Parts: sequence; structure tokens; C-alpha cells
Amino acid sequence: MSRTFSLLTTVALIGSTSAFAQLPQAKLFSVFPPGAQVGVATDIAIANGVEMDEANRLIFNHPGITAAQKLSDANGVKTPVANTFVVSVTAGVPDGIYEVRFGGRFGVSNPRSFVVGSRKEISEVEPNNAREQATPIELNSTVSGRTDGSAYDYFKFTGKAGQRIICVCQSGRIDSKLKPVVELYDATGVIPPAAAGAPAAPSPQAVQIGRRLASARSTAKRDTVLDVTLPADGDYFVRVIDHVYGGSVDHFYRLTITTGPYIDFALPSAGPAGANTQITLFGRNLPGGQPAGVSVDGRPLEKVAVSVTVPGDIENTKAADNLGAIQGDVDAFSYVWNTPAGNANPMTLFVASAPVGLEQEPNDTPAQANKLTVPTEVAGQFQARGDVDFFTFDAKAQESYWIEAFGDRQGSSADPYITLDRVTKDDKGVETVQRITAQDDTGTNLIPNVFETLNDDPAFQFVVPADGTYRLTIRDRYYESRGDVRMVYRLAIRKEAPDFRVVLLPEAPLADNNTTAATYPANLRKGENLSCRVIAFRRDGFNGAIDVTVENLPPGITCKGTTIGPGQTNSTIVLSATEDAADGTFGFAKIVAKARIDDNAKVKAVADAKAAVKPAVDALPKTQQDTAKAAEDEKKFLATRQAAETKFTADADVAKKAADAKVVSDKKATDTTAAHKAATDKLAAAKVELDKNKDNQDLKNAVAAAEKVVADADALAKAAVQEKTVADKTATDTANVLKTTEQAKTKAVTEHDQAVAKLKTTTDAQAAAEKKIADANAAVTISIAAQKAAIRDVAHVGRAATTVWDGNAAVAGPISRLSRDLCLAITPEAYPFQVSTDVFRVEANHNRQILVPVKLVKRNGFDENVTLTFVGTPQNAQVENKPINKGAADGVYRIFLPNNVPVGTYTLYMKATAAVQYRRRPELADKAKIALDQSVAALTPTTEALTKANADKDAAAKKATETDVAFKKATTDKEAAAKKVAETTEAVKKATEAKDKATTDADKEATAKALTAAQEEAKKATDALAVADKALADSDAANKAAIAAKTKSETDAKAADDKNKAALAEKTAKEKVLTDTNNATKANAVNVFTPSTPIIISVKPNAVNVTTAPANAGAVKRGDKVEIKVTLQRVNGFAGAVTLELVPPPGVVGLAAEKVAIPADKAEGTIIVTATADATEGAIANAVIRASADFDGAVAASDGAVAINVTK
Repeated sequence: MSRTFSLLTTVALIGSTSAFAQLPQAKLFSVFPPGAQVGVATDIAIANGVEMDEANRLIFNHPGITAAQKLSDANGVKTPVANTFVVSVTAGVPDGIYEVRFGGRFGVSNPRSFVVGSRKEISEVEPNNAREQATPIELNSTVSGRTDGSAYDYFKFTGKAGQRIICVCQSGRIDSKLKPVVELYDATGVIPPAAAGAPAAPSPQAVQIGRRLASARSTAKRDTVLDVTLPADGDYFVRVIDHVYGGSVDHFYRLTITTGPYIDFALPSAGPAGANTQITLFGRNLPGGQPAGVSVDGRPLEKVAVSVTVPGDIENTKAADNLGAIQGDVDAFSYVWNTPAGNANPMTLFVASAPVGLEQEPNDTPAQANKLTVPTEVAGQFQARGDVDFFTFDAKAQESYWIEAFGDRQGSSADPYITLDRVTKDDKGVETVQRITAQDDTGTNLIPNVFETLNDDPAFQFVVPADGTYRLTIRDRYYESRGDVRMVYRLAIRKEAPDFRVVLLPEAPLADNNTTAATYPANLRKGENLSCRVIAFRRDGFNGAIDVTVENLPPGITCKGTTIGPGQTNSTIVLSATEDAADGTFGFAKIVAKARIDDNAKVKAVADAKAAVKPAVDALPKTQQDTAKAAEDEKKFLATRQAAETKFTADADVAKKAADAKVVSDKKATDTTAAHKAATDKLAAAKVELDKNKDNQDLKNAVAAAEKVVADADALAKAAVQEKTVADKTATDTANVLKTTEQAKTKAVTEHDQAVAKLKTTTDAQAAAEKKIADANAAVTISIAAQKAAIRDVAHVGRAATTVWDGNAAVAGPISRLSRDLCLAITPEAYPFQVSTDVFRVEANHNRQILVPVKLVKRNGFDENVTLTFVGTPQNAQVENKPINKGAADGVYRIFLPNNVPVGTYTLYMKATAAVQYRRRPELADKAKIALDQSVAALTPTTEALTKANADKDAAAKKATETDVAFKKATTDKEAAAKKVAETTEAVKKATEAKDKATTDADKEATAKALTAAQEEAKKATDALAVADKALADSDAANKAAIAAKTKSETDAKAADDKNKAALAEKTAKEKVLTDTNNATKANAVNVFTPSTPIIISVKPNAVNVTTAPANAGAVKRGDKVEIKVTLQRVNGFAGAVTLELVPPPGVVGLAAEKVAIPADKAEGTIIVTATADATEGAIANAVIRASADFDGAVAASDGAVAINVTK
């Protein structure tokens, strides 16, 4: 039958103290007994749980374990016994721990441990809190019990002298709260009398429970084990109590008392997958075992060698023990040693990365160090106080190893501590030790307070610094004060092999899932989303993304999956139930985790290559600036040189002309001086001749002419000298100018040549920088290709987990462990609302806006505000947390990724919070109302029948009265008729006598007539009497019939009255049931927390930053346009072209713009937005200009917010 819960809306404030923490869910805390024997049907009861309404089935994780509800038989009517089942374990189910859940009205519960064993099983018989009340138990049997506070539980068995008895008490490791103390006593001492009427019991001081032979307490790592050799034949007593005297139905235990084999530990405890591994078992009562030469608590151990085949398929193996949170990353399997003396306790063995060797004692000093060939694994023990184990190995430089110790995580109490040293020796053999590292506990806690993974095992990477020998020392953290042969460890030195394991933990819908964990099943109401935490255990430096899905889902349940981003320890996965999911649907689902695992060396090469790009890119602008400046300088110096050369040419021409003029003037001066001298000489000669002949007119004329010639020559000579002086000066001046100009030209040429040389240098530097960028990018491309080629696609089956007990950060925290399977189920009622979005996986660059349209489906009358708050938001991301208000069914939510959001993959969801009124099991009220309606309907015919019966009774009474009157009258009439008959008979008698006496004819005639008349009257009287008799008989019959009818009507009326009273009482009872049921199912305030469907965002670096500047502040009228100036800033080495486009938000119409291309050498552009006549009016929220570019092998998009306001 399909059910929905009745939902009444409320305006109660979120956080009201009257509100429940969550809607009802089936939860299981314990069953009793907590186990069963193979091949035997056992009654199992749900001992403690919540929301166990209509619990009608037990569900086990092994098909060979089945259950049927127990039935009681009362008068042939079989009725289910509440919360009790008959469990059958078929032959072939291996000994070990399994899981049980119950199913009922509120879904399928969380799991609890259920133990299957091959020994006889019984349960304690209460009271057994005193020795005389001890529950008898046969040797080689298991008894289940529970402690109740300060009272002891006593058990009695009979043994023989020399028998080695092992008492094993399972508790904490099977989900019990009990921390037991187990003690063994002999039968000496006084047993207080207990029989009725017996003398009073002796005083407590006089009561002796026997001589204590052995005692043991539980530890966190091991079951409580008590080992004793019986000193004599006879009865022995075992008593159990909690070490702090705790007690409850959850303080249960399984106590096995046996002479059979018990295994303490194995060496080695691991082997490679699929390999046949030789393992030595150490324990007690081992058939065929040899003395091991070691003891525990003074009790000697034996050993036996066995061959164990490690499963090849490690994805689907189950451990013998419940694995804790710290063991989420170990691969383990169950091993049961079958012997003629019975099965040994199941052992959890592990899967190793290589064949596991054994430490060779003595190796307690450096000189005794065991030599290892790596990679390898080795098993050892801290078997005595002060035990230190030394190992050495050789390694080559730059080899990468992971060194890991397993102690805590393989169930040992060992707390390994490792030191690693490099050992070198000089020519004389003198040793030098250099400490490489010291390693203690693993410090990573994947989810504090929820799934605590801190453990005592060290694990670290060792990159070999140089060829050589290395010494590894391993000891217990507290080696100075303790040692035990059971403190085993496994040391792995393996080549780096990145890997991972994933665990899924259902989480309760609480206000804060990070500080509180609660026991919670993986149940979903119809139309509900349920969040579960997926936890990544990363190995050997694996830091990549892990995709997680859930497969083999029951019908009506879906899961989109999730991603645990690079470097993240956990994420959220959301399961969703459809509205039409079938009631009671459940099934075991499969968790699948996949990843692409890089070669870390290749990843480092890519990182190094990418790291080399930035300095190369960063160096380019300076070379470009230097080249630009050098080009500008060269151009300036070229102009200066050209000017200097032009001026030098002009000045050289002037100087040349001056020099030429000087030559002419010099010649002219020389010539005129020579002419003047010749004229002077000629004048002198003329004067000599004239002196010889003073009066000679011709001579005089000759002298005069000579004088004139001299004078003319002198004038010419003087003029030539003057001209020469000028020419000399001009020549000197122009020569000086030319010299200066030549110097200027030389300087200009030199400076220009230097500028040319500098330009070449800067150009070469720019070219080198550009080549360096190209080479760096090519190296990135090559390294990325190499990285991709080395990627391994890896898939693992994930592991389920469960929170056993509630906890929070203020106390010790929850007890969480791995579960053996993930069981999903549908609770048969509808959830009040469901939040979803079609946005699932988004790849987005920095400065990108993501708009998330959200749908809200409301059901069953719910219509209140639903607050949506983003969970899992990456650091620095900007999100909108806001409600979807009453009356609304959707909304758009903005996510913005600024440049400072760390690159990575993130899973987000919106936590939806709302106040509702919840009615628990409203169908009970519906049933009660139906029952009341039926009782009301049944009352009508009984009332009508009573009315008719009363009417019939009244009529019958009236009729009886009438027939009684008639009967009385008929009786009177008969009596009168009888009297008349008597009278007429007497008259006939007298008339006869008279006739007989008549003697005369007259008398005879008269007496004859009288006789005849008397006879006639007698006949009439007799006839009348017959009529009266008949009338009386008829009246009597009618009267009797009336009386019978009256009696019947009275009976019928009483029956009808009784039936009517019963129907009325039934109605009254049903009214009370309805009232009580309505009160029990009345609405209560509930604050509910439920996730939306997930949003997975991969954040990548961007290529550009975008700034917008719309004209007129973005105002635009319908039918008009607005220009938007866009400025780009190219970042992260991007230097290419960009395309701009308008991206309006959902629901906005009538805004459009042509895409705009911005070339690589431009940083600005304008995009024109057109508003159509029917464009959405008002300020347009969340509109952006998106810049897209080819970057890093993909399209990168970044957004710039833009203001647009559309008016009429």
C-alpha cells in the first residue's frame, strides 16, 4: 500500500526547541543473541532500536543467512511475535562476522554485527547473577549474554584435569558497548542455598565463589582471551562483567569456552594478491602444532605452518573482523583454519604489494641489520621490551620509494616508529651516519569527529638522494616499557605506485555534518535527496580527481555521482528517490570509484615545464620594452647622424671652397709679390740706367712707367695679401668648423652604431625570449603528452561505512567502522519537498559566472520558505545563499569564481532547510477513522434491529395479553358449558328416571317428551361443551404461542439490545482509539535538512580579465542600442585573440549583440547591445560580457559583469 505522511505547514522558527532533529528512520543498536550456529534455526530478537514499527524482516548480507518472522499459535490462529525472527544459516556459510538489518515501516535500518559460528550456541538463562544460578554450558560451545550493571553473569562447565581451556569473549569488535572482564573459578567454597524454605543464605563475607584460576580484560585491539589448564576434574565457573559495571541490552557478548584451536597472530599476516603464501599461525591448542618458544601472559604458544592462497580479486573480499575507520585503505580477507578439532577463530589477513619475508633475529644492532633487496615487504615483531629491529638496503639516486609500516591498521597493538639513515664508510671502514628522516604516526585525519583516521602507522616518501646504503630502524613508540610477541608489524618498502581507496558513509541530515556524526541508515523517503560522505584514502602521493558513482541501485533510486577533487580528502555524493518509488524497495548497491592516475615523475615534469613558462613569459615584456626603446634610440641617433653627416658635407664643401680660394689667393699673393718684386727690380734697373743717364727722357719715362708699374704691382700685391689674409682666415675658420662638424659626425656615427648594436642585442634578446617561451610551451606540450601517455585508468570497488554509536566533537567522538555492504531502501512515505538542478558538471575558468536554475517540488500541502545554503564552496568563491519563498517553485543562484579561487574540482550542493509539521504514521489515524466509520455504520442496523425487536416485543406482549384474556374467557365458557352439560345430564338422568317411573301413557308421553327435551338440551350442552373445549384448546394454543412469541421477542430484544450496546461500546472504543491515535500522530515541529542534487565545478586558470564600461551607465530604451566598452587584461601567459559575446541571464528576452573579435595585439573593443521592442524591462541582474579564447588546449571563458537597464 502506498503511503504518504501528512504534512501541515508551520511558521515555526528554524531552530525551535520543539523541533525534532530529523524525520523518523529505522535504527538498529543490537539483536540478541548476536549470532547463530551454522545449520541451526535460532530465534533472534531485535533487542534495541528506534522506529521499529512494523518490523517484519531481518536482512543479512549473505544469501545463506535468512530469517522469517516468528509466529505464535493461539487456538490455531498464528500471530507474528513482535520483533522476533527465526534465523537459519545454511551449511557452507563460513564462520565469521556478517551484518544484519531490520526492515519496517520506517525503512531498512543501519547494520549491526551478526556472528556465524560452527560450535553449539546457547543463550544465558536469567537469573545467572550468582554462582548457584550459573547457566550450564558444554565445552566447545558459545553462549550469548548481556550484562546488567553491577551484576555478574555466571556460567558453569565441567572439565577434566589437564585440559587447556580457552575462553574467548567477543564484545566491542561486534558492536557491543561491553568492555568485559572474564574470570575463571574452580568449585571450591560455599554455595548459598537457594531452594524454597532452605536456611538463610550465609553472610556475604561467608560466601566463597571458588578459587580464581585466571582473569582477563578486553583491549581495543583484541577479544578478551582467558587461557588456563584445568588442575582437576570437576565443575568450573566463568563470570563476566563490564569493567566499569556498565550494563544494558547493548552490553552483549559471545563467550566461547573451548578446548579447540585459537589463533593469536600470524607471521606473515599478508601476501601478494593471487599468490600462494606460506604463513605460520601462532596460538593455542593447535592440532599438529609445535612449541613456538614464546608465550603470552605466561601461557606458551604453539605454531603451525599453513599455505594460504590470497584472493586474486581483492575488490570484493571481506575481512574476518570489522575493520575500523583507520583501516579504510587496507585490503584484507578472511581466513578460517579448518581442523579436526573444530574451526579456529577467523583471522583477518592482508594483501601485500610484494612477497613478505620475515625479520631474522638477531637484528637488534646496526651490525646485525637484516639486508633487504628493495622493493620488498618484511614482517616482524616487537616481541620483548627494548626490541629494536635494524634493516639495510641499497638504492640508486633519484629512485622514489614509499616506506610504510602496518601495525595499528592490521589490528596489532604495535606503534611503529621509523628512522632512516644514510650510511657511508671511508677507506678505513669507519662508518658515517647521516639522518634522513624520523617518522611516527600518520597525521592525516580525513574527517575529524566523523570518520577518525588518525593512526599509529608511519608512511612516507623517500627520494634517494644518492647512490648508497641506507639503514632503516623500526621500533615500538614505547619500546622502553613494553614488548609482546603479538605486537607484529609489516614493513613495506615499495616503488612509488600512486593509488587510492574510497569509503562511503551515510550521514544523518543534521545542521552541521562536520562536527557531529550519528548512526543513520541509507534510507530515502519518496522524492527525497540523501547526502553521503565519500572519503578518499590516497596512496603514494596520488593527488588526482576521483570520480565516484553508485551502481546496481534499487528501482526508484538514482545517483549522479560525485568527484573528490585533486588534493581533497572527501566529498559529498547525493542519492535521490523518485516520487513513484515502490514502498519497501531495498537492495545492496555497488560503490565504484575511478581515477586517472598520473605518473608522479611525469606530473612533476609538467609542473616544472609549466613553472618554466611564467618566468619566460614574464621576461618577454622587458625585452620587448628594451627593443622598443633601442629602436626608438636608433631612430633618434640615426636622425642625429644623418643631420651631422649632412652638415659635415655642407661644411666640407664650404671648407673646400675656402681652401680652394686660399690656394688662389696664395698664388695671387705670390704672383703679385713676384710681379711687385719684378716691377721693383725693373724700377731699380731703370733707376740705375737713369742714374747713368739722368736726363734721358726715355729713361725718365721708363722710370716713371716702372714706378707706376711698381705702384700698381704694390697695390695689387697689397690687395692680394689682404685677399690672402681673408682667404687664410676663411680657410682656417671653415677648416675649424669642418673639424667640429666632423667630430659631431663621428660622435653621431658612433652613437648610432652603438644604438644599432644595442638594437640588435635587444632584438636578439627578444627573439631569444620569444624562443624561450616557445621552447617552454613546447616542453609543456611534450611533457603533457608524456604525462597523458603514462596515465593509468584505475577503478576500485568502494567500501561502505557506518557510524556505530553517535558522537560529537565535544566528547570522544563517534565509533565508525567499515560496513560490509551498502544497503539502500525506500521509506514508504513522501518527503515534503525536493530541491534539484539540471546543472551538474561545469568546467569554468577564473572570473567566470555560473548561474544555477533551481527547482523546488513541494508535496502534501507544504508551502513555506525553503532556505538554500551552499555547502562545499571552494575558498574565495562568491555564492548566493537565499530562500525560495512561500508560493515560489524555483530560483536562480549565482556562483562566481574570482582569480583567487584555488584551481581544482569541487562538489557543491545546496542544503535546503525548512520548518514543517510532521505527523508520525498518519495511516494509523486513517485506519482508526475507517474503523470508527465501520463501527458507526455497524451501529445503525443494530439500532434499527433493537427498535424493531422492542416493537416486536411490545406487539408480542400485547398479543399475549389479548390471548390470555381470550384464554380466560374460553376457560370460563368451558366451565359454564361443562356445568351446563352436568346440569343437562342430570336433567336427562332425572327425565329418564321420571320416564322409567311413569306408569300411565300420559305420564309416559309427558316424561318421554320431557326426556327428549332434556336429551336435546343435553346434546346442545354437550355440543356447546365441545365448542367450548375446542375454543379453549385453540385459545390455550394461541395463548401459549403468544407467550412463546412474547418470550422470544423478549429474548430477541435483549439480544438486539446486547448487540446494540456492544456496537455502541465498539463505537465508543473506536472513538477513543481515534482520539488516542490522533494524539499520538499529531503534527510535531520538525526542522528538516536535505541536500539538492550536486553541482561539480572544475576551476581552471583564465586567459583574460574582463572590465566593462557601458555608455550611459547601461541605460537603453526598448528598440534602441547601447555601446559597451570592454577592456581586456591578458593573464597567465595568454597572448592570443579573444571573442566577446553578451550572455543574458535565464528568463531575460529581447537583448542581443553580435560577437566581437579582439585581435591578439588589441586590448579593447566595443560590443553593441540591442534591446528589442519586447525586451525584458528593468535592471538586468547577472548579465555579463563573456570573453572566450583558445587557451591551454581548450576554450577558456571569463566574464565581466555589465550593467544594463531596459526602459520603455
